[in-house]
Amino acid sequence: MSGRRRSDTDRNDSAQGDVGRSTREGPHSGRRGVVGGLLVTLVLVGLTTGLGIWQVKRLAWKQHILAQVSAAERSPPVALPAHPVQFQKVEVSGTLDPAGALSYADIVRDGPDGAPVEGTELVEPLLRPGKPDLLVVLGWTRFPPRPVAGHVAITGYVRLPEHRSWLIPHDYPGERRIYTLDPATIGREFGLPAVAPFTLVALGPHADPDPQQSLPRPPNNHLQYAITWFSLSFIGLAMFGSWLWRGRPD
Repeated sequence: MSGRRRSDTDRNDSAQGDVGRSTREGPHSGRRGVVGGLLVTLVLVGLTTGLGIWQVKRLAWKQHILAQVSAAERSPPVALPAHPVQFQKVEVSGTLDPAGALSYADIVRDGPDGAPVEGTELVEPLLRPGKPDLLVVLGWTRFPPRPVAGHVAITGYVRLPEHRSWLIPHDYPGERRIYTLDPATIGREFGLPAVAPFTLVALGPHADPDPQQSLPRPPNNHLQYAITWFSLSFIGLAMFGSWLWRGRPD
């Protein structure tokens, strides 16, 4: 009997010791959990807030571009200056060189019967005596394109050089097909020693080739993106606050 009582006593002492250790370790464990949760929340909220701020900056940048487009659309075309700016509406005359014709990108349109029609943008050098050749995007035409020749007067908008990325296919000099409107690269690949450092995109009524009808307006969804990222930041803070509230001691 005494042995059993000692055993019961030992178990009680052990249980009390476990409770004591749990009591001593509990607050420290809880604080570690709060600190860990806080750090994770701060990292995630910092990331989403940073992305939201980046989208706000992109919004300002895109609004500046759209303002340039709107100003160019309202203004009459001017004689091509030596250093034009993006989307500036200009007029220029010269002689199209059909021997230098290029196909820019692969563009499929719906035909009169609704069937898809393979096409491309026709690009040709415009020869100007005493001045660098100017690459002109004349408009969409069926593939393969038929070059255009003769003296012309063209109204269009200025397009500054594009930069090739890994998402854009490489040019095919043997097929005279390009995918990046970079005059310097095109000049090297196709033997144009003196070419202007920008291109001109023709504007005009529907014809063949079919020029642009208006200046391009890039989409501007950055405000929605910014709101989304800032909302995620708020949700992250709210979830952390709710977690603390549910785990608070009574």
